Amino acid sequence: MGKVSGTWDPMLCIAHVGEGKYVSGGSTGAVYLWSGNSAKGLAAHKSKLQTVFVDSKKRIFTGGDDGSII
Repeated sequence: MGKVSGTWDPMLCIAHVGEGKYVSGGSTGAVYLWSGNSAKGLAAHKSKLQTVFVDSKKRIFTGGDDGSII
């Protein structure tokens, strides 16, 4: 997919947003928004992500080991 600057965060889940864009969830609880070969990381959960879902309105939902859905 590409590279993110900074420390490596193993990706645990991924979903297609549309038009060449993806969202993935990492082992540190961060959510990554991918466009082409670049990504922007956002702090989301206090522990690793287990699932990411994109609905028909392109809203992103994530679930983490911290027991929360964002």
